[in-house]
This record gives sequence, C-alpha cells and structure tokens, in this order.
Amino acid sequence: MCNHNNSAPLCKLVEGSLHLRFVVGVGKGGRFIKNQHRRVFEHGAGNGKSRKGAIDNIKGILCCALQNISFMLPVGLLYRLVGDIMNGTLTTGRIPFYVIGCVAAALFIVVCTRLEYDNTFLVTYVESGVRRVGLAEKLRKIPLSFFGKKDLADLTSSIMNDCAVLEQSQSHFVAPLYGAILSTTVIAVSMLFFNWRMALAAVWPLPSYAEMLWLH
Repeated sequence: MCNHNNSAPLCKLVEGSLHLRFVVGVGKGGRFIKNQHRRVFEHGAGNGKSRKGAIDNIKGILCCALQNISFMLPVGLLYRLVGDIMNGTLTTGRIPFYVIGCVAAALFIVVCTRLEYDNTFLVTYVESGVRRVGLAEKLRKIPLSFFGKKDLADLTSSIMNDCAVLEQSQSHFVAPLYGAILSTTVIAVSMLFFNWRMALAAVWPLPSYAEMLWLH
C-alpha cells in the first residue's frame, strides 16, 4: 500500500498511529514495569548483570557434571560384572548386589536428570524474564525522539532475537559445556585408580581435541 503515491499520506497516518499506540503502551506499561522493578533488583539485574543468575548458572554446571557422572554408575556395575564372570566369582549371592545396584543407579540418574533440567532450562527462562523486564525498564527511560528515528519493527526484532540467542546459549551450551569439562576431569581421575594405562588411552585425545576446537 505504501508504494502508491496516492496512499502515502494514509501510510504516514497509519505509521503515526502505530507509533502513538506504541508510546502509549510503553507509558501504560511503566506502572507494571515499576511493580517489577523491585524483583529485577532482587535478582541484581538492574545493570544487566544478575547475581542470582550467575549463582544459578554455577548450580546448572554442577548439576550437568553430576548427571554425566551418574551415567558412569552402570558402566562401573558392568565392569564389576565382567570381572566376576572372568574370574569365576559370580555366584547367586552376588546377583542381589547387581540388581539393587541397577535399581539404585537408575533412580540416581532420574534424580540427577531432573536436577539438571530444573537448574538449566527452568532457571534460564526465569533469568530471561528478568532480562526482558530490565530491557523494558531501560527502554522506558529512553527519550521518545529516539523511537521516532528508528524502525520499531527492526528494533523489536533485534532485541527479541538477541534475547532468544542468549536463552539458547545459556540453556543448551554454557552449562553443559563446562559441566562436561568438569565431569570428564573427575571421571578421568577416577579411572586412574582402576587401570592407569587404559585411563590414559581413553583421555589422551582430549588435549588435541581441545586444541583443534580452540583453533577452529
């Protein structure tokens, strides 16, 4: 519609109306933002940096590491079972040990997975809400002349896209990456107590892989 010369005044009127509605909406939303202002600063996110978010991120890393370590429990039971079979020490008295061990390992994995989910995905979106409220507070304080010089659609799209990228990175990449590094270190050290030769053979590619990842 805006490509026709006859409809140019109409387009300007529509754009002006939309801009006015946006400004009025921001003004009305100011009361809601003020009500949320206290919650934002409880999270320490008034300056864009959330102290609670940083603490939750550390919890997420630890939970990811704990989940990875829990996956090694069935491997340990299998190692013991193979050892008993090869040494001829597998008797009926050892069967309850493996049954109870399998059930306990499964329950432990379920608990660790639930903790990992709660402390990565759920916490990330709580922090995302705090971030969005903080952004709205900053936008509310910007002079109206700034919005008159910008394309509101592009501005909104850029802000929301940045928030979505931060959410995905925080929930899918940051905590799992550092959790994997921590759990791999713990597992590698634990394997040294079983057989240090096999442990070194299992972990020797990690430094070269880290170097290739850093260079890439």
